[in-house]
Amino acid sequence: MGDGEDVIGAFYQLIKNIAGQGPAHSGMRIYYHPTCASSYRVLGELSRRSLLDRVELVRVSHVAPTRALAEEIWSVPWLTDDGGPLATDPIEPEEAASIVELGRARLPEEPVRAFMSAVLASLYASALTYVHGSLRAVASRRFAEAALRSRLGGPDAGELIGTILREDPALVEDYHGKLMRTLSYGVVRTLWWAGGGVRPEEPPSEREVGLWLLSSASLGRVGLPDAPHTVASRARELAEAVRSDFERLARKVDEEQSAIMHDSEYWALVRRTRAEV
Repeated sequence: MGDGEDVIGAFYQLIKNIAGQGPAHSGMRIYYHPTCASSYRVLGELSRRSLLDRVELVRVSHVAPTRALAEEIWSVPWLTDDGGPLATDPIEPEEAASIVELGRARLPEEPVRAFMSAVLASLYASALTYVHGSLRAVASRRFAEAALRSRLGGPDAGELIGTILREDPALVEDYHGKLMRTLSYGVVRTLWWAGGGVRPEEPPSEREVGLWLLSSASLGRVGLPDAPHTVASRARELAEAVRSDFERLARKVDEEQSAIMHDSEYWALVRRTRAEV
C-alpha cells in the first residue's frame, strides 16, 4: 500500500471512530435473547424507527453457533461492530437506536459507576461477583469496553480495569444491596420459567437458591468456586432476601415475562432473526 492509500485509509478509520459521524457500519450486530426485557425494548424501538435493516440480529440461545464464548458476550443486548464491543445493558432503546443510526452513544461521566451498572444488568456477572465476593472474575476488558462505550468515544477500558481491581472488594461491599436485588429477581424469574410460565406461589428453599446460584455463576466448572460447598452461607442470605420480597418479585416477573411471551409481533420478528453467525 502506498503513502497516499495509507493516508486515505487512516482518514476513513478516523471518520469511523468519531461518534456521531454518519450511519452505523454494516458489520454491526446486536446479540440478544428473546426473554430479555431490555432486548425486547431495544428491538421494538429499532423496529418502530425502521432501523432493523441497519443491523444483524443474533439470538444467543445457542452457544457455539453464535460464538458467544469466543465473543465474550457478558450480557444482552450486546452490540458489536466488526466483532468489537460497542455497548451492552443497561442501555435505553433510544441510545441503541442512536448507535445503530448515527454511531453515537451516551458516554458515561463516571466510569466505575457505569461498569458496576453493567455488572448489575448482567445476571451472570452479578452471580459471579456475589459467589466470589470479588470483581476479579468479571474484570474483562471487552466487558468494560461495552459498559463504557469505549469504542464510541467513551473512557479507556484498561484504565478502568486497573481502578476496579484496586478498589475491589470495597466496591462489592458498596454494591452488595443492589447485587442482592438483581439476584433475587433472577431467582424468581427462573422459577417462572421452570414452572411453565406460571406465577410462583411459594419462595424457594435455601438449597434451591444454592443450586440456582451455583449454576448461574458457572459454565460447567468454569467460574465455579474452588470449594463450591462454601456458597451455602451466601445462598442462605439470598434466600432470605427473596423471601422478604417474594410477592412483589413474583408479580413483577409475571408481568414482565407474560408481556414478552404474548407479544405476537415481537415473536414474529424473533423467528426472522439468526441463531448463528
